[in-house]
Amino acid sequence: MPTRISTSIPGFNTYITNTGTYVAAGTPTTNGARLGLSPTNITDWEDKKTYWVGTLYPKYSDPLQSTAAVKEAVKNFMKDFKTFAQPLLNIMAASPGAVEADEAVFNFKIGRAVPSHSTTPISEVVVFDARPIGGGELKFSCRTAHDDHRASKAEGADSVQLAYMVVVPNDNPTPPPPGGGDDIPTPNTKGMAKEVFTKSQFTFHAGVDNVGKRMVVFARWWNTKHPELAGPWSPISIVVIA
Repeated sequence: MPTRISTSIPGFNTYITNTGTYVAAGTPTTNGARLGLSPTNITDWEDKKTYWVGTLYPKYSDPLQSTAAVKEAVKNFMKDFKTFAQPLLNIMAASPGAVEADEAVFNFKIGRAVPSHSTTPISEVVVFDARPIGGGELKFSCRTAHDDHRASKAEGADSVQLAYMVVVPNDNPTPPPPGGGDDIPTPNTKGMAKEVFTKSQFTFHAGVDNVGKRMVVFARWWNTKHPELAGPWSPISIVVIA
């Protein structure tokens, strides 16, 4: 997203002075209210401007008062103001009442803010190998279909999610026949646990007590910050725990 709030101190001074006045201006409806801000939002914006203009910036501008502590306070204020203002700028930029004059004052573009991350779900399926290494542990190596040998993550994924269930050999389900079957577990079957691993190669601890049993497992690419983008589940796999 382009920088809306100046990162230079003189530029920031101009920005907070102009916007702090503008959000409260207008009658009978203020500009801030017209653009979707609450009365509290508007008051907070004004208060921040008042403190900056009346207290902090004059100290910074005065060589006799511009101490290291004041300079640090200016730096922190600018950082905090950006955190405060950006969500409100998004609201105003998306407001149907926004006009070109608002764009000029707030330095935003009218319309919905562009997401900072992809909104397209991951389409690739996890291809994985699960190898028993003893002591109830399994070594997983996950990759995409186009990476023939190297463990890797799909674009948009920062982790792998497993859905699994440990079963005794006699209860071991078989891979689904063409067309599926009612007795075949799915990732949402009752009893399926889920766990996320942040690396494409990892060790799964099934436990010594489960040695000799089998694990029914599905996998999919996962994004810990945006789980709504998770990829499709892999076909069912059955792994012997040794």
